[in-house]
Amino acid sequence: MLDAHTIQLTNKQGETKTITSKNILIAVGGRPNYLNVPGSKEFTQSSDDIFWTQKPYGKTLVIGAGYIALECAGFLRGLNKDVTILYRSKILREFDQGMAKKLVDYL
Repeated sequence: MLDAHTIQLTNKQGETKTITSKNILIAVGGRPNYLNVPGSKEFTQSSDDIFWTQKPYGKTLVIGAGYIALECAGFLRGLNKDVTILYRSKILREFDQGMAKKLVDYL
């Protein structure tokens, strides 16, 4: 960051560009992790992989209850796919639980 409203971006070729805005959000994200169980890499896809698949989905099991898992489940359901969500304890654990309950009721 150059200041509170200006950042400088550099691409892989070393070219720079300066961006100025009233508000700047930097979302670094993360990388999905595969389960440490036999067959997880051969028979599953991560939330990153789902956008690159070449074959259509049939029934889909989404493991997890975070934002990305629910987003993937939602758009697959929007594509008329049969989707099941498997989660351990709470949907959207770090989010407002009143809203999370509304989502559970909706789903």
